[in-house]
This record gives sequence, structure tokens and C-alpha cells, in this order.
Amino acid sequence: MSGHSTAPWSVSGHFSTLVVGPDLTLIARTDVTSFVGSDRKAENEANARLIAAAPDLLAALKAVTEMFGPWHDDDCPADDTCDCSAKPIHDAVNAAIARAEAR
Repeated sequence: MSGHSTAPWSVSGHFSTLVVGPDLTLIARTDVTSFVGSDRKAENEANARLIAAAPDLLAALKAVTEMFGPWHDDDCPADDTCDCSAKPIHDAVNAAIARAEAR
């Protein structure tokens, strides 16, 4: 269990943009406000869509590490001195997973 609310998450709301779980549990509310009076509705909705996609994105990153992680790890030195072209992507994927799982 990753600790987050059960997926899938979806976007809902009329007056503010909400991200809700399958049982309509509130996951997040995106209210980007501006003191200069501009309309931020599109930005709120884009933020909500990104938040709602988070469980799927995390699962996809984990699948990538399962599929490609061992290949990269086997071909590179164990002392973290690898300089292959995949290393920056490999490191970014692992960092994103660690951030999502607070480790």
C-alpha cells in the first residue's frame, strides 16, 4: 500500500475545482487566486487534472523501473559512477517515486 487514497481520482466541481476519490472522498481542492483579478479557472482545472493523474503516473513510473531498472543496473557499475545516457532518466524516475512515497 502506497499510503494514498484509493484510485482512480477524478476532477469535479463547479465553483472550485475538486479532485475526488471513487467514493467521492475529497483528495484536493485547487483554488489558484490572483490579486490582479485575472481568471484562473483554466489553471485550476489543469492543476486538478495533474493531481487526479498522480496515482496512474506513480504506477507507470514503478512499471518503468520494473521493466528497465534491472537492465540499467546490470549494465552500470554498482558504485554509482555510471555515465550511460539512461542514468539521468533512471535517476529522475527513482527520485519522483521517492518523492511521491515520502522516502
